[in-house]
Amino acid sequence: MGIKLWVALDVPELPAAERLLKTIAPHRDIKVGMELFYRLGPDFVRDLVDRGYHIFLDLKCHDIPRTVARAVEAVSDLGAELLTVHAAGGFDMLEAARGSSGGQLSLVAVTVLTSLDAAALQQVGIETPVDGLAEASARTAMRAGLAGVLASAC
Repeated sequence: MGIKLWVALDVPELPAAERLLKTIAPHRDIKVGMELFYRLGPDFVRDLVDRGYHIFLDLKCHDIPRTVARAVEAVSDLGAELLTVHAAGGFDMLEAARGSSGGQLSLVAVTVLTSLDAAALQQVGIETPVDGLAEASARTAMRAGLAGVLASAC
């Protein structure tokens, strides 16, 4: 597969989303994040897929393995191509997610949120440096069979 550029549809409401889609036409590879997904719901994603868009859902799923597996299964029915899950959920959660992806949905693990630095991690009891945590998270995601990882360039 060649390089694919996903345009972030990081806007708060439908009119702004439609304006952005019109502006970037004929580009069809779109990332939909939590804010827009939570506002407009799964029908918005289905509509985009029906209109020929390729969807990357950036939802950072993170919960117990069974709950994430069921969420991934539900997202698989929407027609999205990619979905983010949070590596912090651990190997069992990542493996359960992959097992529920149905073959049409690729999973990408978020390693460490860009908003977290060493001080923020220490506040929640994590002493591992950010780069070490990102590397360990990426290795876990790869062991679980995910398609890839997202890691900050900084």
